[in-house]
Amino acid sequence: MKKIIVLFFVLFLSFSVLSKTTLAAESQYNIDFSKSGQGIVRILYKSEKDVKVKLMIIKGKEKYTYNLKSNEEYINFPLQLGNGKYVVNIYENTTGKKYKKVFCNSADVNITDNNQVFLNSVQSIEWNNNDEAIKLATNIIKDNIELSDRDKVTAIYQYIVKNISYDNKKAENLKYDYLPNIDSTLKSGTGICYDYASLLASMLRSASIPTKLVKGYSAHTDVYHAWNEIYIADENKWIVVDATYDAFLYNNNKKYSLEKKASEYKSAKEY
Repeated sequence: MKKIIVLFFVLFLSFSVLSKTTLAAESQYNIDFSKSGQGIVRILYKSEKDVKVKLMIIKGKEKYTYNLKSNEEYINFPLQLGNGKYVVNIYENTTGKKYKKVFCNSADVNITDNNQVFLNSVQSIEWNNNDEAIKLATNIIKDNIELSDRDKVTAIYQYIVKNISYDNKKAENLKYDYLPNIDSTLKSGTGICYDYASLLASMLRSASIPTKLVKGYSAHTDVYHAWNEIYIADENKWIVVDATYDAFLYNNNKKYSLEKKASEYKSAKEY
């Protein structure tokens, strides 16, 4: 009888510890699929711990990995892999390059409009109507409401090409978890390809023009690169736009054009 009581007590303590651990994890992390129909999953990560945290979004054999930073608010991440079952895992760094899974969730996703995915504010293309960059985008096209989508794209793209310069020093000292800030890019007038692509995507998305931030390789550079693909609705097609490369051409008094040859770009990831 005593052995049974002792065993029960041990199990009770184990359950209590497990419950507290689970509750702690649930208060620290959350994965919210409530807006998945719009093409986003919302992630909450709040912690005072100094630990590297990664997010992995998986659909079938494809996966996207992101770095997470502690934040008081939910952060949006894109569900750009089409409809179907998504699995989302959160990992904490243990030692070296090793990570352990600490939280997860999954859902069957049905996105009603695939282009909506590329209109959202997400981690690497974060924007809201109070941002100076978004106010600028509004001002650039506000007097040209009847412009075609291509004309609107061209007007905003030209502003970025002519007013943002490439920051070589920043590129050489980039941290592993760097994320663009569109107002910082606009204010400094400098940035790397990631900044160019994020700024252009944010400004165009705010004008209801679906825009992808694409990472991969280009025939115009021998390093990992970022550029945009933009949907021109009245032409019913996506075009490749590389504001970083065109800013280089502009600053060197060389000719450049909005649309690039898709064959000169190889996509690795799209956001």
